[in-house]
Amino acid sequence: MKSKLLVTIVVLALAGAIAVPALWAGDDGKGKEATEKPVSSRDMKKYDTNKDGTLSAEEKAVRDADKEKAKAERKAKKEEKKATKEAPKEDKQM
Repeated sequence: MKSKLLVTIVVLALAGAIAVPALWAGDDGKGKEATEKPVSSRDMKKYDTNKDGTLSAEEKAVRDADKEKAKAERKAKKEEKKATKEAPKEDKQM
């Protein structure tokens, strides 16, 4: 009786040791689609050129390019603003 209980406990412990890391990994077999954010209605209106309700690979590429361009513009503006703030400090040091 004790040996059956011990075997059952060991088997359950091993099953848990295998199952828990798999659950933590979060891989439910759906691949990349499961981790993608849903497309906002604003992006859908702007980029869904064929009006099929989903963004194709080409439409996503256009959206991503626009986002990268906007990100680069924000970064350039931020650096320009930082440079103008630092310019008076350089004049005072001379």
